[in-house]
Amino acid sequence: MGLGERVGTAKARGLLLPLVGLLVLVICGSAGAATITVNGTGDGEVDNGTCTLREAITSANTDLTSGSVAGECAAGSGPDVIGFAITSMTPSHVIQPDPDLPDLTTPMTIDGNTDPQQIILEGNVSSEPFPIGLYVTGNDVSINDLTLIRWDYGVWIAGAEGATVSN
Repeated sequence: MGLGERVGTAKARGLLLPLVGLLVLVICGSAGAATITVNGTGDGEVDNGTCTLREAITSANTDLTSGSVAGECAAGSGPDVIGFAITSMTPSHVIQPDPDLPDLTTPMTIDGNTDPQQIILEGNVSSEPFPIGLYVTGNDVSINDLTLIRWDYGVWIAGAEGATVSN
């Protein structure tokens, strides 16, 4: 093998590696975040065609659907976005979780700004010694435009990095 052949082979390898890298980025990039839409103010985990906030958090944490009936929460995938599309003529939507909602353990955004009405997460301070509205243990969790009332601690961030809360 002459010098020219070795240089040509090295150039071919030099082009092949970036192409393989680009292919990996395209394949991995297509497995992006899921949007999970809360469409009810209830608090149950029932396969009834409604996606509750409790079910949406569980779907984001586990990457599983909340049920088989149409209208249930989609499966999470990567850093999920939990949005709201609750049909109601009221000026606000009140969600009253009982017991506490699941911990937020994986990257996700809960975005109350996705519904035209105000989203209120209302606790019951008499139900537990120190009720917490949203307990964040996972990294890269964002909570945006939610109103949290009647909690000792509206949001508790425990050792999570990159967590943000904004209104």
